[in-house]
Amino acid sequence: AKDPMECKWWVNADCPWQFLAFCFEYQKYLDNGLPFDSNLPISSDATCSGLQHLSAMLKDPVVGAKVNLIPSDVRRDLYQDIADQMNDELCNRSDCIALHWKGHVDRTLTKSPVMTVPYSVTHDGNVNQIKEALENHPNAKELDWLERLEHSRYLAGLCRDVLDDILGKVKEGQKYMREIVKVHNKNNVPVRWVSPVGFPVWMVNYKSKVERVKSTLKWAGFGFGDTKRVRTNLAIDDETTIKKVKQLNSICANVVQSMDAALMSRVVSNSIEAEVDSFMMIHDSFGTHVADKVKLDEIVRRSMVEIYEEKDILDELASYPKALDYKEITTGGDVRWTPRLPLRGDLSLGEVVKSRYFFS
Repeated sequence: AKDPMECKWWVNADCPWQFLAFCFEYQKYLDNGLPFDSNLPISSDATCSGLQHLSAMLKDPVVGAKVNLIPSDVRRDLYQDIADQMNDELCNRSDCIALHWKGHVDRTLTKSPVMTVPYSVTHDGNVNQIKEALENHPNAKELDWLERLEHSRYLAGLCRDVLDDILGKVKEGQKYMREIVKVHNKNNVPVRWVSPVGFPVWMVNYKSKVERVKSTLKWAGFGFGDTKRVRTNLAIDDETTIKKVKQLNSICANVVQSMDAALMSRVVSNSIEAEVDSFMMIHDSFGTHVADKVKLDEIVRRSMVEIYEEKDILDELASYPKALDYKEITTGGDVRWTPRLPLRGDLSLGEVVKSRYFFS
């Protein structure tokens, strides 16, 4: 802290600038003692926030336990759980890739594929995520680029198989959302819902047509008074036609992110009422000064329970097709306005307020 340009070991920290800020703060504490006014924000992060929201929507006790919605004496790590199950499965296989990775799959390989499940990541997306992780993985140092691609495809498939076994109810919820979108697509209308904090969401991806535009650019870089003729492509939305596939692939991510935003909004509102008025918020990371940290942690947990007790977001998704008398869809000979709601589990959301590791 006294000479960071000379004493540079702090640059090796995971977050060097944050660590250096701590060094400055700690030095002030050593110099001045207590009482001490700290200016550093202290943050807590969610455990795979997308799956926390999906398991809360579906009241899924299995996934809820794995993402710390349920009180536990130890912090559950879903990324490591998936890695452990992949290693167990590899022990039952005898092919060369399985033998190469047996006991070597860790959370650095599973984090991105697991984290992006709520955002409808594709198999190819998983392959790219694992391929990127292999670039710095010690067990992949001797693999050439073609072998890394082959191993990435293999591990991505295995990871998805393990996830499918664990996330059964979550997958049901994602399927339900896609079925809701099909109703809207048939009627060629946007998907709409209102979040628990009253924020109206309008999800629409229109088809677009490209028009070529000719123009003249006058710029000093061409010489004083010089002009240059340019052509550019301009995409213009066709607001009469919706991109149906894009709508299907976007719904789960947008519902989850709207609940993420609702939680943050509710946390800030409840915090201000509790006289906590300093925040550092980044997506699913909530922070404040150390003096108010315990109070903020309690507010985050209470706010999570509130937004899900006040509104059933899955039922909300079906409310507009019912209200606006959309054309029915036919599934298995049964004509109905919207798909049936997925069965809920027995997760008690009230337990979240007791979960030490919900945000940690």
